[in-house]
Amino acid sequence: MTDGELLCYCIGCGETLGAGRDHRCPSCGRLFDPEDASTYRQADVQSVVIFRTGDDLEASLVCEQLVSEGVQAMIVGDTLHTFGGGLPTPALSHLGILVHRHREADARRIVDAWIRSHSSGDGADATGDQPAWRCPQCDETNDGHFELCWNCQGDRPGGEV
Repeated sequence: MTDGELLCYCIGCGETLGAGRDHRCPSCGRLFDPEDASTYRQADVQSVVIFRTGDDLEASLVCEQLVSEGVQAMIVGDTLHTFGGGLPTPALSHLGILVHRHREADARRIVDAWIRSHSSGDGADATGDQPAWRCPQCDETNDGHFELCWNCQGDRPGGEV
């Protein structure tokens, strides 16, 4: 991995890796060696992450929906399942769904429809949680309970949770 040649991401959490001197993932701290391709994953520079979640099931369902509608998609990242006595820890999970850049608009339409179809008429999902929302500033998908975008700290549309 050399500067400007490849887009690479962490084997552990899927975060994009930079060319910093400490060679650690900025999210999970996992070490990687720029000279050893087995310590990181090379991403297709024609791919884009269109959805992020901390929920394995949600990632699988969204990915399956994309594939069923003809958009090739893959889940990247990992979750930490054994923290806290073996209980799942969604807040510490880092999953993203990757699609080819030329299908990004179709994929976003499908994901937005999936999000709408999995929320009830009162704005909450079946568990009573607020539905996910898309940031108007950076177009990132955020969990419904967030008031600010996790990526750019932009305000939630409407300003309410």
